[in-house]
This record gives sequence, structure tokens and C-alpha cells, in this order.
Amino acid sequence: MDRKITIIAIIASVAMHAFIVGILLFAEYHTDKPEKKAQRPIETIQAVAIDDAEVSAEIEKQRAQEQAKKKAEQQRVERLKQEAKKARKQREKEQKRLKDLEKKRKVQEKQRLEREKARKEKQRQEQKKAEQKRKQEQKQRAAKEKAEKAKLAKLKAEQKKEQQRLAKLKVEQEKEKKRIAAEKKAAEERKRKEKEELERIKKQREEEARKARKEKAKREQERREREAKEAMEKEAARMRAEEEKRAIQARQRRMHSALLEYKPILIQAISSSWNQQPSFRGLKCTMEIKVNVIGTVKSVTITEKSGNTAFDRSVETAVFKATPLPLPRDPDLRDAVIKQGIEIIFDPEK
Repeated sequence: MDRKITIIAIIASVAMHAFIVGILLFAEYHTDKPEKKAQRPIETIQAVAIDDAEVSAEIEKQRAQEQAKKKAEQQRVERLKQEAKKARKQREKEQKRLKDLEKKRKVQEKQRLEREKARKEKQRQEQKKAEQKRKQEQKQRAAKEKAEKAKLAKLKAEQKKEQQRLAKLKVEQEKEKKRIAAEKKAAEERKRKEKEELERIKKQREEEARKARKEKAKREQERREREAKEAMEKEAARMRAEEEKRAIQARQRRMHSALLEYKPILIQAISSSWNQQPSFRGLKCTMEIKVNVIGTVKSVTITEKSGNTAFDRSVETAVFKATPLPLPRDPDLRDAVIKQGIEIIFDPEK
């Protein structure tokens, strides 16, 4: 729009200049070349005498007319000069106005470009901040996932190590059982040989001595058998106790590992049904949950309150909304949760 105004102003200025130049040329032409006096055709006058007064009056009249005409021409030229001067001033004023408009347009254009530059810079900074925030969040999520994977890998490695240890223990137990069976068989073989030896000796001795020795041998045999039996029973009891102790410890470790894996899953299920409020920020509570064999919630008891009744009530509601809750994959832990319930800490910020 400003460009169109500028072009129109230039065209108007050129037209004005052409008009003024034309006026000046016209004035110069008529000023430099005064009209020649019209020559009257000389008439043959037949008169006897001419009145001098009439001739003088006629000459004066013509002179006055010439002066009047010359004065009118000068006035006309002066008027044209004034009009040219006025037109020049008008042109200069118009040029100044156009120059001011152009200057104003340039200032406005500069301001517009600066505003546009500022807007683009602001947009670029906002995009940069958003990109930095996205990258930071992505980095945090990757770190969290990496930590979770490392934790799961560690748990799996511990479980595998425990399985290997139990397998090794089972092999050792089998070896121990075979050793005891071999010793038992050897003991029975020795007993058989001793018995045969006693019978051979008894036949060579007198009947009374044979009976005495036989009675004595019998008592000795019974004593040895009793002692051997007691020793075997003690050893078997010791091994059973040791095996039971190791089995209990392994079960406890497995249940602990399963519990560490199960609690985050349970809390996630409850969190997905929990209606979070801004006033709940920084609150947490401890609760005991009891479920049946299919995960249906039977009861929720707040064992350690948060101090905010609305928060505690919202957590209880979320537990019932999340029913049926997921149950542990480990059968022992699942039985324990169904029979005894489970206690968890509900902390939304963890």
C-alpha cells in the first residue's frame, strides 16, 4: 500500500513540473516577442489640412493602449511566476511529505521486522526449552528403565544362583544317602561275618561256654545294633533338620524376592484407579489388604494414617475400584497373601 502511494505521488510531482515548465515557456515566448503593431493600410486621404491636436490625441491613445497591454502582460507573467513559485513550494512540500511517509514506512517496517525477529527468537527459545525438557524426561525415563532392568537382572541372577546351589545341595544329599546306604550294607556284611564267626566258635566250645558266649555275643550285638541305630537315627535327624533349615531359608529368600517384585505391581494397579488431588501432594499411608483366591478385595485397613482423612479414604476407594487385584506368581507368597493379607505403603510420589 505504501509503495502505491509513493508511485502516485511521483507521477503527480512529474505532472506538476511539466505544467509549470509549460507555463514558463509560454510566458517567455509572449514577453520576448511583443506583438507588432498592426500596420494600417495607407489610405489615400484627400484633405487639405490635418488637425495637430487630433493627431497627438490618437498617438497618445495608442501609446496608452500599448502601455496598458504591456502592463497586463507583465502582470500575467508575474502571476505565472507566483503560480510557478507556489507550485514549486507545493512540490517541495509534497516531496517532504512523501519523504516523511517513506521514512515513517521504513521505521514501521523496521519495527515490524524487529517484532517478527523477537517473536521468532521467542518461539525458538520456547522450542529449545521444550526440546531440552523432552530430552531430559526421555533421559530420566531411560535411566529409570535401565535401573529397573538391572534390578530384575540382579534378582534373576540371584534366583539362578540359588537354584544352582539347591541343585548342588541335592546332588550332595544324594551322595550322602548313597554313602550311608553303603556303610549300612558294609555294617550288615560285617554283622553277618561276625555272626558266622561266633557260631563257628560256639561249636568248638563247651555247651555252657557256648551258651555264655552266645548270650554275651547276643548282648554285645544288641548293644552295637542299638548304638548303630541310635547313631544313624541321630545322623538322619541332623540331616533332616539341616535340609529343612536350608529349605526354609531358600523359601524365605524366594518369597522375599517375589514380594519385592509383587508390591510395585500391586501399587501400580491401585494407582491406576486412584483419583489424585493437588492437596494430596507429599502424603502417604500404610494399609493392610486382604483378598480371596481370585484377587477380590475383602477388606482394607489403614494401619498408619497420613493425617488427611480425604487422602486415606481415596486410597481405600482406589483399592476397591481396582478389584480384582493381581496375585503373586509365586505359589507360597500367593497362599500367604490370601491367608494373612499383605501390608503396603502407598506413596504416590515414589
